[in-house]
Amino acid sequence: MASPTERQLHIEPAVLENVQHNAATLSYVRNLTSSVFGACAGILGLTSLYGFLFYAICTTLVSGLMYITLARGTPARYYKNKMDIFTNDLFGPLPSFILCWTLAYALLSVYD
Repeated sequence: MASPTERQLHIEPAVLENVQHNAATLSYVRNLTSSVFGACAGILGLTSLYGFLFYAICTTLVSGLMYITLARGTPARYYKNKMDIFTNDLFGPLPSFILCWTLAYALLSVYD
C-alpha cells in the first residue's frame, strides 16, 4: 500500500533538476540577502544577541517573502516539503552575515 506522499509523487513526479534548481535559487537569495542584512546590522551598530536576533528576523522575513512571491503560496509544488522554504539551508548564509556585520561595524567604529 502506497503512502499518500508516494501516491502524490506518482501523480506529479518531482524532477531532480527542478528540485536542485529551486534549492539553488533559494540558497542564492538567502546568501545575497544575508550579506546585505549583515551590512545593515553593522551600520545600525547592533552587537551580541541583537545582531543574531536581527539575522533571525530578516531570515524569516525573506523566507516569508519567497513563500509569497516565488512559491506563490504553494511551496509543496516547488519543493519536496512545504516547510523547505523556511528550513532549507537556514544557517548556511550565517558566515556571510557575520562577515558583513563585523566589517560594517568595524568600519563605522573607526570614525567614533
